[in-house]
Amino acid sequence: MTIPIADIFVGYQGEGLTAGLRTCFIRTSGCNLVEEQKSPCTFCDTPYAWKKEQAKKLFELDALIKYVDHLCLVTGTHNICLTGGEPLFHLSELVEAINWWKYRYALDIETNGSLLIWLDSNILWSMDIKCPSSGNSQFNIYYNVHLLTQKDWIKFVIQTKKDFDFAVDIVKSRIIHPTVIFQPSWGLLKPSKLIEWMSQDRDLGHIRIGCRNNIIYPPSSSCI
Repeated sequence: MTIPIADIFVGYQGEGLTAGLRTCFIRTSGCNLVEEQKSPCTFCDTPYAWKKEQAKKLFELDALIKYVDHLCLVTGTHNICLTGGEPLFHLSELVEAINWWKYRYALDIETNGSLLIWLDSNILWSMDIKCPSSGNSQFNIYYNVHLLTQKDWIKFVIQTKKDFDFAVDIVKSRIIHPTVIFQPSWGLLKPSKLIEWMSQDRDLGHIRIGCRNNIIYPPSSSCI
């Protein structure tokens, strides 16, 4: 059983609740929204990880675990971010690795919100809820919201006022325990405009505004 990997590297997280922490990023190749629905998100910034055949390397499970453990050891890294593509698209292949890493590191799994997650106190979930401009809001699984806790976070990438109103409606109509981040779509919505919209609603004082969807790392840091 092999796992398609687009990239593995150590850098510094650029967004979310673990921003600024040294992190080992494991980016899988293949996204269910592309390969099953034929509908990549309009704002996706990782087209090189859309399909499994784009993988830089195919790892056997044991080899992947050993590789990541060694990389974390030599770099003194205590945080792992499993991202994609869509990592849960490879859940059957990755479940043993997830169960290994979650007891040894602070494990963050980034997911697009269109596949079921599970309740696990040893995993930090970073979950999208897709807004209309993404082209994929119809694939949101809202049941996932009830499986998130205060340690987790939900991200809405916002491009238009319609997206903003959609996100506000979700936040106000559902009981949401984790941190919520409204993130302006990079290059398509000015942060100042999002701030203006949010400032007009006193009930959004607990919502954070995110920065660019970015991972901070030197261009030469890719390890595969």
